[in-house]
Amino acid sequence: MDDKLSTTIYAVYSLGFVNSCTLLLIYFCCPLKHVSSYRYFFMLAAIHDMTFSTTAIMISPVAVNAVSLGFILQTTSIGVILECLHVFCASNHILEYFQQAEIFQAACPAIFLHVPFFTGILLLFTGIETSAVITNAIAVLLALYPFFNPLIIVTFVADYRNFVITKLRLRNVTKQMNVFVIPRNTFVS
Repeated sequence: MDDKLSTTIYAVYSLGFVNSCTLLLIYFCCPLKHVSSYRYFFMLAAIHDMTFSTTAIMISPVAVNAVSLGFILQTTSIGVILECLHVFCASNHILEYFQQAEIFQAACPAIFLHVPFFTGILLLFTGIETSAVITNAIAVLLALYPFFNPLIIVTFVADYRNFVITKLRLRNVTKQMNVFVIPRNTFVS
């Protein structure tokens, strides 16, 4: 791998790690109104992305060997398990509420993780020779996964999006005071 590409991949993995750490803090701090059952799924997804980024940074200069292949297989299996849990735990109301987010959340691992991984494995084990462009594209797509995955979650889940916008002071916080008038019937005898 040339130096510019490896430096770029390191930078993207590092940004993905920082991004996942920041979003994990958001997941802990944000009060959820509509999706409280999803809190732990989102936290697991962020921890998964942090683990993926950290391990990828540590093994990037090493050629494909049994350890890196095992890591990729484990990461992919964890991703598949998380996706199955996600679908299993969702109710119909939440599925309607998150239909657009679900499409992007399903597309992100498919585009940035599963397709490049299986393409790389197919090319590796079949012995097909590829150009540098294909090899670099696979590496870059794998590097972009931990960066985009948490961003998609925060962008499409309204509770997290509103929390981040409020914390960044892009929207004024309006405190609303509710006043209830309770009529009292008085009985005079």
